[in-house]
Amino acid sequence: MIQQTSCIDMPAMSSAIKEVPVQLPKSFDRPDEPWHHYLNIDMIWYVLGYTLFHPFVSWVVVLCLRAQYTPYENIEMRVAMAWAMLMTVNGIFGLISDRIAWGSPREVDLEEEVIVITGGVDGLGGLLAETYGMRNANIAVLDMKEVDEDEAENKGVVYYKCDVSDAKQVEAAAAKIVEDLGAPTILINNAGIVQTKSILDSTAEDVERTFRVNTLAHFTTLRTFVPYMLKEGRGTIVTVSSVLGHLGAANLSAYTASKAALLALHHSLRAELAQDPDAKDIKTILVQPGQMGTTMFAGLKTPSNFLAPVITPADIGKDIIRLIERGESGEIALPLYSKYIQILGVLPVGVQHLVRKWSGMDKAVGKMKESRQGSIEKRLSKPRTNAMADQKASKYYAAEEEAQMKKARKTAHPTKYRESLTPGTVLILLSGRFRGKRVVLLRQLEQGVLLITGPFKSNGVPLRRVNHRYVIATSTVVDIAGLDEEVVARVSKDEYWAREKKDGKGEDDFFKDGETPTKKETDPQRIEDQKKVDKALMANIKRTPDLESYLGASFSLRSNEKPHEMVF
Repeated sequence: MIQQTSCIDMPAMSSAIKEVPVQLPKSFDRPDEPWHHYLNIDMIWYVLGYTLFHPFVSWVVVLCLRAQYTPYENIEMRVAMAWAMLMTVNGIFGLISDRIAWGSPREVDLEEEVIVITGGVDGLGGLLAETYGMRNANIAVLDMKEVDEDEAENKGVVYYKCDVSDAKQVEAAAAKIVEDLGAPTILINNAGIVQTKSILDSTAEDVERTFRVNTLAHFTTLRTFVPYMLKEGRGTIVTVSSVLGHLGAANLSAYTASKAALLALHHSLRAELAQDPDAKDIKTILVQPGQMGTTMFAGLKTPSNFLAPVITPADIGKDIIRLIERGESGEIALPLYSKYIQILGVLPVGVQHLVRKWSGMDKAVGKMKESRQGSIEKRLSKPRTNAMADQKASKYYAAEEEAQMKKARKTAHPTKYRESLTPGTVLILLSGRFRGKRVVLLRQLEQGVLLITGPFKSNGVPLRRVNHRYVIATSTVVDIAGLDEEVVARVSKDEYWAREKKDGKGEDDFFKDGETPTKKETDPQRIEDQKKVDKALMANIKRTPDLESYLGASFSLRSNEKPHEMVF
C-alpha cells in the first residue's frame, strides 16, 4: 500500500515498487578559514545575550544558589537577585519600547503576499529572492541583469528587466507585476551601485548615476507601489541603507551621501505613514549593514575582523525575513558596531577624530585600489616566454572565462543520477511554475536533466525538462510501455527545446509607450507530440485505480511536517 504524505488524503493504491526514502542534498563546506576568524565581538555579544544578559538564565542562577540553602543575606544571593531583577526590568522595558516605536504587528500569509525586490539577481537581493522562491511565495525581481528562463523557473522567481532609476520603466513593470502576480504588498528596495572615486575624480555622471540608483529609485518605487499597499490595507517596506550613511568615508563620497539620504527618506516615510489612517498595517524596516561580503565591495579588507567583521548576505537576510514574516516594523544593524554608531556623534570632536583614525576606515578603499594596481603591475612585469611572445595578447573577459569553466565542468564529469530516478517513476517537482505537481519521468537526459510530463491531460504539466536536483522521487511507478519511441527521441534532443533569439533592446526602448508584447504561440509539432504521449500514458494510468486522481493532486506540507522524515 502507498502511504500518502501530502495534505490531501487519497485512497489507498497498490504498488509493487519498494518505498524510496527522500535523499537530502549535500551540505556546503565551510570556507577554509582559521578558527579565530569566526571569533569576534559579535559572536561574544551573541553568547552573552543568551547567558549572562538573559533574564531566564539570571533567575536560574538565583534558584541554584537557593537550592544550596544560600541565605538571602549573603552577598552572592543579593548580587544574583539584583542582577536578575535588572535583566528582567531591562527586558520588559525593551518590549514596551518596541511596541511604542513600531506598533502592533500585522498578519502575514506568504500565499497572499506579492514581494517586489529591486536588485534581486545577486547579493543580498538574490538571496532573499531565492529563499522566498523556495517557499513558494510570489516573487518579482526588478533588475538590469538578465536571468536565463530555466534558471528563473527553477528558482520560482519572476524576473523583470528594469532600470529602477527610470520612472516609466518602473511603472510599466509594476503594471505587469499586478497582471502576472497580483497587487504588490512587500517592497524591498535593495538596488545599489558604488563608485570608489574621490570627490575631485568623480564626474557629474558618476554622482548623478549613483544618486539615481541608490536614492531617487526609492522615491520612484515608493510612489509606484505604496498606493497598491494602501488599497490592500497592508504592506511592508524595506529600505536597505548602510552604516556609512552615518559616517561618510574617503573615496566613497557619492555612495555614502546617497545612503545618508536614505536614512532621512525612511524616517520621513514612517512619519507620513503614521499620519495616514489607511496605513496602519503598513510596516517599515530600515536595514543598516556594515561591510557585506558581496561583489560590490570585493577586495575590500576590513580594518579589524574582531571589531568590524565582514557579514554575509545570509546574516542580514535572515533578520529581514524574520521581521517581514512576523509582520513587524524595525531596524536591522549588523555587525554590532552598526547598532551603536550614533553614539560616536555625541563624543567630543577630538575623540571622534582619534576613533576614526584608529579604525582605518578612510584608508580601506585606498588600500584596495593599491592592491588591485599592484596585482596588475605584477602580471605585466612577469617575464614572457618565447611561446608567449609569439602569441598575440588577448583581452580578459570574466564572462568568457566563466563560460569556458561551465563547458569544462559539463564534459569533465558525467552526471550521477539517483537510483530512484528510473523511467516511469512519479516525481514531485520542487521548483518552477509547476512546483508541487506530480509528474511522470520519461527519460534521463544528459547533464542532470530529466524529461517529464504530467501528463498534460491529467494535471496540466506538459512535456518539459527539469533539473534532477529539484525533484522528489516517489515509490509510485507508471507503466510507460506503448510510448512512441520516435516522439521520445525527438523531444530528447536539445534542438527541440531551442528558443528563438530575441532582438536586443537598450535601456531607453525596453518599455515603449503603447507597446504590447506579442503572445507566444505553441509550436504545432509540440502539440501533436504532447497528444501522442498523453494518449499512451493515459491508457496505462487508467488501468490502476485512483492513479489518475493521485497524479492530479498537488503536494504540500502541513505544519510540523518534515520532508526528510517522510517516505514517498
